[in-house]
Amino acid sequence: MREARCKSCGEPIVWAFTENGSSIPMNPEPVEPNGSGRFVVERDTMRAYAPLFDEGMPTYISHFATCAHADLHRRR
Repeated sequence: MREARCKSCGEPIVWAFTENGSSIPMNPEPVEPNGSGRFVVERDTMRAYAPLFDEGMPTYISHFATCAHADLHRRR
């Protein structure tokens, strides 16, 4: 994952890819694997399916879920 800073809030982010190849900013610190919006990042690809959570892999949350300025980046 490539490290960067959010251009809106300045917080650190890492860039991952969805399974269809789109880039997505993720918070760099792992989170508990509970609740929605948690993803496993495997070889720079974000995967949202639950079986990987059971394998003890670190889980991350999209930066869109925590950024104070996320609305500026939403597609309408």
